[in-house]
Amino acid sequence: CDDPALGIADRPTVFGGCADCHAPGIDGPAGGGHSLLEATGIAAEQGVHCDVCHKVAAIDLEAPAGVGGRLVLGRPSEPGWTGGPEFLPVMYGPRADVLNPLMRGSLTPVFGEATFCAGCHQLDQAPLWPAMALDSQRWPDGTLPIQSTFVEWQASINNPGTPCQVCHMLGTDAPNGADLDLLVGVEAGIVGGYVRAAGSVRSHAFEGPSGATATGGVMLEDAALLTLDTSAGADLEVTAELLNLGAGHAFPTGEPMRSLVLVITASCDGVPMEQSAGSSVTGIGGALATGTLDAGIQVDPQDDTTLLWAGLDLPPGAIDGLVVRAVRSTGEWIDYTGPAPFAEGGFTVAERGLAATQPVGEALVVGAAAGSVSLDAALALQAGDLLFVADGLALPDSEAPSRAWAGAPGMDFGKVLVGADGALNVPHYAAVDVLRDNRIPSFGSAEVAVAFAWPTGCVQATVDARLLYRAWPFDLARERAWAATDLIAAAASATQAR
Repeated sequence: CDDPALGIADRPTVFGGCADCHAPGIDGPAGGGHSLLEATGIAAEQGVHCDVCHKVAAIDLEAPAGVGGRLVLGRPSEPGWTGGPEFLPVMYGPRADVLNPLMRGSLTPVFGEATFCAGCHQLDQAPLWPAMALDSQRWPDGTLPIQSTFVEWQASINNPGTPCQVCHMLGTDAPNGADLDLLVGVEAGIVGGYVRAAGSVRSHAFEGPSGATATGGVMLEDAALLTLDTSAGADLEVTAELLNLGAGHAFPTGEPMRSLVLVITASCDGVPMEQSAGSSVTGIGGALATGTLDAGIQVDPQDDTTLLWAGLDLPPGAIDGLVVRAVRSTGEWIDYTGPAPFAEGGFTVAERGLAATQPVGEALVVGAAAGSVSLDAALALQAGDLLFVADGLALPDSEAPSRAWAGAPGMDFGKVLVGADGALNVPHYAAVDVLRDNRIPSFGSAEVAVAFAWPTGCVQATVDARLLYRAWPFDLARERAWAATDLIAAAASATQAR
């Protein structure tokens, strides 16, 4: 935005109020609507700093997110004392007995309530570009639910007894407001308050997905429970169940670019088994290229192992381990219960936007040229089949670079924003719709069923599953050269005799 080389005509004119939450300490006129380009000094370097939160006198849930709206700030001053500063600010917080005269604590109970976090962590947004418009029947209030963490918490069993602060501001052993006269190196005569009981002073580290839990675990790894149920029939039947037992909101939550990818594999004597039925990871799980047969992709009439793929350009030296996976629409929709308004009783099954597919097959990429790709075997394709160039099924055992999982056995979970041109997984500022939101509500569950064909002579199969957490969409990370990773949120394995 502030690149001097950017032409005047290309510079943004609408900023979406991002600064109201991300740089709320911007100096200047009161109220919201500031551009992030106005952020300088502390507002730019610290973002949300101590003074911002502790100047919040109240939360107005009827107003827009951020300063100048939902965060009602108080900045009172009084005449100074002899030899002291002329400005004595009041600092709002959860204590009534903060005696430090430089902070002049004012008891504000909302600091201990989830409502405080709703000041920024609940964002319903109208289209930001003037030419954009929403479907008025689908979104009658003219806004999209971009971030809905507070509403997700409200709908959970954590409301009201377990507010956000319990998990994200863990108790510490710090005495905090001890009499500063007793502390080494502090000038005598300044009274800081009282010694607090261990655990009553909360950490201000604001733990996120990789942060610690009260039991010493990691939030991301404690959020979901993954179990596998297998059975032997004509095929190996596998049902994976995901339970959100650790998060007080949907999993994942917050920034809608975050998603989960569940990948399930099966093998017999170390040989991978081919998926025969069930759900597959959608394009949201990441693809190096996506196309549709007879709409940009053709089977070479001279060689059915070669696909003529318009616009495809895979460097020949970068095809090792790549595959082409194909899926076919069933014409049906997958039912699920996500966060509101995609919860039960909200949109119809079709309006929840998760199309059902069946696997067609997978083939290894053995050659590539501009506009074509060669496979180790022909795929039994039909017009309308969706094809992905993706990574092979090598499940990670630890944090690993994000891989292209589209078409793999499993499912992805996320809030999928749609742009005006129909593009999926767009950033919030480009959104005109939400295609689906199948994130898992707090204490909610999801089932994913897949099947694998038994290889000849197979006696016992091994099934492995990984639930991967991804902070950014695969395509966006590639476009912007971000070091994206797939973090393991949960894992499960099972064996099944034939």
